[in-house]
Amino acid sequence: MAFFIDGQEILTLNVDGTVVETITIDNVTVARKPVITTQPIGGAIAPDGSITLSVVADGLGSTMAYQWHNSDGSPVSGATDPSYAFNANETGVFGFYCVVSGFGGSVQSDTATVTVEAAGSAHVLTIGMKDGALYDVIGFSKGSDVAGNLQPTMTDLGDECEYFGETVYVEGTKFGGAVFTGSFKAGTVTFIIEGFRTVVSTTSNSPDYFLDGTYGCVFDPTTTADFYSFLTSNMNSEVGVTIQFEPS
Repeated sequence: MAFFIDGQEILTLNVDGTVVETITIDNVTVARKPVITTQPIGGAIAPDGSITLSVVADGLGSTMAYQWHNSDGSPVSGATDPSYAFNANETGVFGFYCVVSGFGGSVQSDTATVTVEAAGSAHVLTIGMKDGALYDVIGFSKGSDVAGNLQPTMTDLGDECEYFGETVYVEGTKFGGAVFTGSFKAGTVTFIIEGFRTVVSTTSNSPDYFLDGTYGCVFDPTTTADFYSFLTSNMNSEVGVTIQFEPS
């Protein structure tokens, strides 16, 4: 319920200079400052994407007003509803919170964090195989009869992908992952492989796997085995691969 005097809703009540936040009559609270019952939740979106942040507040029936703010405290122009649609136009990390006002004053929501990530570089590649003297390559390799090459365009990652797939060596050992050519860049690479699954790996320049001038990602043994099965069962098929890079 709301608090009325002579039919007029009262949102601000002062007694001896102190704002009254709660009114109780016969042990029943008839008016109080709003309480946020559902906090806004952020997320990750692409630079041209959008996300709707929402807050739910309980003001016991009193009229409530909403104002969204940036994390630095500045108000977001025109964002005066319980929900705010944020439309991204640049990459970065952004924070938003909502101030809900009603009887007895205002309450501030938690800050919701929205991460705007570049969408990554997308490629359509043909799965191929190359027989070598010491190893067989299955996947996508630059400059060989294994088709396709990958050229990530993410922040801090513009190097060419020399190889992406799985290598089976003569002695039976296997290497699954990707090799980039260029100066080593530390970070996390996410491969979104159509028909397979999303694989997240950390870049490495270990001499056990990479030569001078190359670095890349090494898949764990389970992923390597699964990837090998996927590649061999889809030989000569076109597959979409998206690469996202996040520097550490």
